Amino acid sequence: MTLIELVMVLAIAAILLGITYPLYVEQTTRARRAEAMAALQQIALAQERYYAVHQQYASELGVLTLDTAVQTGLSPRGYYQLSIATSDEQQTFIANATAASVQTQDVACQQFWLNQLGQRGAIDQAGVANLSCW
Repeated sequence: MTLIELVMVLAIAAILLGITYPLYVEQTTRARRAEAMAALQQIALAQERYYAVHQQYASELGVLTLDTAVQTGLSPRGYYQLSIATSDEQQTFIANATAASVQTQDVACQQFWLNQLGQRGAIDQAGVANLSCW
């Protein structure tokens, strides 16, 4: 094997890495979005159970029956910060998942939300609604 052949192999490997690495990062970022969606669904189900007993929605995560991580306001792997907003009468709620940790690099889907009617949405880094996130 000559030096020219070795340089050619390294150049080809660098080109392939340059193409595949950004695709890998994009795919893992998109895959982590499922964690936000699952956590919001878990919160919505817990809110409905809470409503069945108390005739109002909970205003904080700590009183809901949730996974320990979700109850403390983090998604299971810590990629999203979770919160709940309720109306004054606590007859409506919006559960939010805001990107945290390495997921803040996901500029297209910075925040997910889900309400008591099952309506859902996402907001990008500029604060504009992005329907393709869900």
